[in-house]
Amino acid sequence: MKLLLLSLLATTAYSTTYCGGGNMYPGDANLGAVKLAGLVDDTNDCDMKDIVDMTGIGAASLSTGSKYTAFVTVTKCGNALDRVAGVFIDFKGDGNFVAVAPDQKVTPAQADPVELKFEFEVPSDAGSVSDEARMRVIVAESLGTAPMEPCGAFGFGGVKDYKVTFGGGIDGGGIFLILLTVFVFLYIAGGCFYLRKYKGATSSSDACLHGDFWSSLPVYVKEGCLYTRRKLFSKSTGSDAADAFQEL
Repeated sequence: MKLLLLSLLATTAYSTTYCGGGNMYPGDANLGAVKLAGLVDDTNDCDMKDIVDMTGIGAASLSTGSKYTAFVTVTKCGNALDRVAGVFIDFKGDGNFVAVAPDQKVTPAQADPVELKFEFEVPSDAGSVSDEARMRVIVAESLGTAPMEPCGAFGFGGVKDYKVTFGGGIDGGGIFLILLTVFVFLYIAGGCFYLRKYKGATSSSDACLHGDFWSSLPVYVKEGCLYTRRKLFSKSTGSDAADAFQEL
């Protein structure tokens, strides 16, 4: 019993650890509003540094197999330089970020601010380790041709972490109910077709499988309820009431 309780406590207390990184110098963050699946962050702080934890403002609720678009606003704080933006999500909830789409670059010639769109589909195994995870949004200056890394450190730019949750997939019970419904439909439709086509049934009651039973079922239910009501709410007392209950 003690081992079971400790196991349950350990499962409840599970917490994913994420890597560090981010911009080393404040004053030129370049990361503005971020929006995804009900999550809205309109903050724009040019002096942010390292990784800003935004998990307390709410969560983006994502469903497995569904498609989404993350909107990231790239700004300029001071002189505009070449910037690159990326969105990373820990889909499994195991602490490992995955790029949802290729990095996107913004040049000084583009108008300020610039809203970028990152389109992606949530994989079927999302939430397989934990149904609560993080999304990391990064804007960095002057990376050149180097690929953006979710755990990398750089000079100027901005990094924000957000909370994401996974759900909405069909579990085993849902699949069973779907299969059962399909089977019942095929059983009834196939039976009616067979009786009409090969047995010459003409009326609806004859064409329906076990038609006599189904047509009589409402009567059986009514009589059963009336019989139970009479026995339970009769004025019998003492041994008569006990006998009536035993009879049920």
